[in-house]
Amino acid sequence: MQQQMKSSHSLGVAQLSSETRRVTAAPLKIFAIDPGSRKVGFGLLTVPRHKLLSARAYRVHEAGLIEARAEVEIWERIGLIHQAAFELISEFKPDICVLESAFMGQFAASALKLGQARGALIVAATRAKVKVGEISPAKVKELVAGHGRASKSEVSLAVKEWTGFDGGTHPYDVTDAIAIGLAFGVLHASHGVAAPSLQNHERR
Repeated sequence: MQQQMKSSHSLGVAQLSSETRRVTAAPLKIFAIDPGSRKVGFGLLTVPRHKLLSARAYRVHEAGLIEARAEVEIWERIGLIHQAAFELISEFKPDICVLESAFMGQFAASALKLGQARGALIVAATRAKVKVGEISPAKVKELVAGHGRASKSEVSLAVKEWTGFDGGTHPYDVTDAIAIGLAFGVLHASHGVAAPSLQNHERR
């Protein structure tokens, strides 16, 4: 009888510990990046892991701009962007870094520079031992602002509505980055299934 009581008590402790771990699980931390060869917007977002599909559950903790002077040679700019991103990622220790994916329709020279910047940012994340995710510009606009051809001002207003983050005097690179993190989180939660826009999803 004594042994049975001891086993029962141990089981109860195990159940309590499991429940405590579930309730206190750390939120998902997303470091979102809007890549560029001169200006790189970034944002650090967190969201409870069981609320990834709820846009209003996302919180912006840090946001800003990595900027290299235009007169600096492209190779030096890319190096400066890489190092700055690496330092931020190492400091914030996110669960994942998310970038806007490459897209067609740019001039060849611009596409090449953007590709170099994206590569430098991806390597910065891998140096910091953080996994990388991507999402297309059109999908970001569709999920956050309601349609895939939304303007930067529409995206900025949608970011403010969902997260409470006011871009203020920040350039659109910053609010674009936050939109990237928000959209990726929602899409990730849908396990690759085409998710509805947040405009429709939250207002049902």
